Amino acid sequence: MGRTQRGTGILRIRQQIESERTMLGLVEWLFSILLKKRLPLARIDITWGDSKAASIRAALSASDFETAERQLAQAPDMQTLDHWIQACSDWEGRPEWLDHWVLQRPRSALARLVRGAHSTHWAWQARGSGCADQVGAAKFREFFRRLALAETDLDEAQRLDPGSALPSALSIRVLMGQQAKEDHKRATFEHAIALAPTLISAHRLMLNSLCAKWGGSDEAMFAFARQSAPRSPALQVLIPLAHIEATIFMDKAHDRVNYANRPQVRVEVEEAFAKFCEGTDRTALRQGANVFAFQFVLAKNVKRAEQAFSLTEGYVAGVPWGYFGDELPIYKKYRAKVM
Repeated sequence: MGRTQRGTGILRIRQQIESERTMLGLVEWLFSILLKKRLPLARIDITWGDSKAASIRAALSASDFETAERQLAQAPDMQTLDHWIQACSDWEGRPEWLDHWVLQRPRSALARLVRGAHSTHWAWQARGSGCADQVGAAKFREFFRRLALAETDLDEAQRLDPGSALPSALSIRVLMGQQAKEDHKRATFEHAIALAPTLISAHRLMLNSLCAKWGGSDEAMFAFARQSAPRSPALQVLIPLAHIEATIFMDKAHDRVNYANRPQVRVEVEEAFAKFCEGTDRTALRQGANVFAFQFVLAKNVKRAEQAFSLTEGYVAGVPWGYFGDELPIYKKYRAKVM
């Protein structure tokens, strides 16, 4: 074979090899796309993906109070009703239909309950999320005025429906804002859980009221969390919540990381997460998993953070992600790091 033929043959082989490499690269690229996790869209949704809650909100915004009350009455348990009341009461500003509902149906405990819950949200809108020394006198006056409105409605809701745990549960946040004494808050909490022993909102609000930032202490907060968490899988969320509250105001980020990585803290939170995962309430799982994901991110526990993020299904909670800024981009940033 001549030199020219040999050169042509070698060139042909090289071209064939390069072609095969290119094809193999394309195949690998396609497989990488197919195998890559497709993460759920990160979103803030007041209904937490609950179509029934969305339907009730729509009925209320259309002033169809009869339909809204009929749907609310179909709640299978107090926990579900609590989800729906929370979804139906959180609005920017003061919707006119709230007062119309109470005027049209003065004997409706649900109307009073939703308006009382809304007044509580509305009060915090007036106050803002800053520390007390950052809130002006005018804002505080409006804050307390709206809390008084909430208190009146929740008291009336309790009178109209003595068997409901929700008026007392929601009143804990009102009392916290009014700087009520701890024994008053505890009595209100005990009344709520006597009627609904595992109601998540009552426990989370009571834990928050015991935080140092609201005049409590880490000791009281942790004692409450550890005593209450065994009551249900969903209440295991109290454990990471307490650890987050204990560290959130630390000045330096590495101090929070060091705390989260203490062996006893890691073990306690991981054990709580294992029990939490036994829960079946989808909304509670989505909400609580946000808290565990946050704590696992602080601890740089990638494996558990990934599991917790998966349980959120893309639904983003204001607490605790809002502690670090705008909750949606913060959630997306840390989820992208572990998934």
